[in-house]
Order: sequence, then structure tokens, then C-alpha cells
Amino acid sequence: MRLMFATVFFLVLLGFYTQYNLSKKARLADKPAGLLYLAKHVRLSRLVGLSSAVIAFVLLIQRLGPGAGLFGFGALLMCAGCLVVTLAPYGYLKPGWLVASYLGTILLEILFFG
Repeated sequence: MRLMFATVFFLVLLGFYTQYNLSKKARLADKPAGLLYLAKHVRLSRLVGLSSAVIAFVLLIQRLGPGAGLFGFGALLMCAGCLVVTLAPYGYLKPGWLVASYLGTILLEILFFG
């Protein structure tokens, strides 16, 4: 089975967003119930964030090799960080929007590269 880069980006985005959710300085508008739960359970949030980032890192290294995988992970982490820091304070990163954009990017990836 081919590696879907949309899945890797979603894992990096999930990892960064769960860690960003724990920040005391971050003022997130209208937190969904899942983020409120993760904010109360710090260890679980750290575990989810770190494990999703590590899984994405391992998948990229396995698919692209050590050099390109490391560079690609850094680029994806910066992209996810910019997206979360820019859109999360305004409440644009809602679960429905995230799922719809994830499914849309998977569909585009299958159409163009499938």
C-alpha cells in the first residue's frame, strides 16, 4: 500500500495541535469537547501529540529515506505550525472542517497520483 502524504500531514497537524492546545498563552476560541478533554489530561495529550508526530516521522523516513524524510518532516512541521498558530485562535480549526479537508486531500491524492 502506498503512503498517503495527506495522512502524514494530518498526523503532524494533530501532533502540533494537541501540543499547542496545552499552551497557557494560546487562547483558543470555542474549543471542541475533545480538545477540552485533552487539555485536562496533560499526559494523554502529550502522548497523543508525540506519538502521532513520531509515527509521521517514521513513515516519512521509511518512504523517502533518512535525508529527505528528515527534511520533509521539518517542512511539514513548519507548515502545520503556521497553520495552527494562524487559524486556531480564530476558531477555524473545527473537527468537521479538518475531517472534510483531510478527506478532500485524500481524494485529490488518489485522483492525481493514484
